[in-house]
Order: sequence, then structure tokens, then C-alpha cells
Amino acid sequence: MAFDTITLKEFSRWAALIESVDIIADKCKDRHIDFYSKEGLKYLKPLDMLDYVDHRADALYTKFKISRGIEQNLHNIKCLQIENQKRLLVIE
Repeated sequence: MAFDTITLKEFSRWAALIESVDIIADKCKDRHIDFYSKEGLKYLKPLDMLDYVDHRADALYTKFKISRGIEQNLHNIKCLQIENQKRLLVIE
């Protein structure tokens, strides 16, 4: 089975970009502007979005890393609980 891979840093930057577009779409909605219209597209400012991504990606990276650690710890605890009940092989 083949998987496409992406680093957590890259994933964080993509998530920040999606977040920036969502923020712009919400602002358009608040102002009753169609996001997909010519007027709505003028709010997409690449340099501002890049600046947002640069600042937000580090915070998201930390958040994802902590969440991933918590998830792994919960997975390990669950495996230990199951192992004490009966033998079970858990693969990812």
C-alpha cells in the first residue's frame, strides 16, 4: 500500500492557509459579499495570507504535536489495557 507523505511542518502550513481562507470567507459573509464574486476575491491578498501563514503555522505545529503526543499516549494506554485482558496485536 502506497501513502503520500507530508511533514508535520508542511501540514501546519497548509492548515494555516486553509484557516486564512476561512477567515476571509467569514468576513465576506458578515459583509454580505459573495466570496466567489469579483468583489469577494479582492479580499484574497497573497502577501497578507503569507504573513498569516508564517505566523500561525508555528502555533498550529505546536498544537498538532501536543495533540499527536496525547493521542499516542492514549493509544499506548489502550493497548496496555487490552494486553492485560488477552493477547492482541495492534498495528498501525
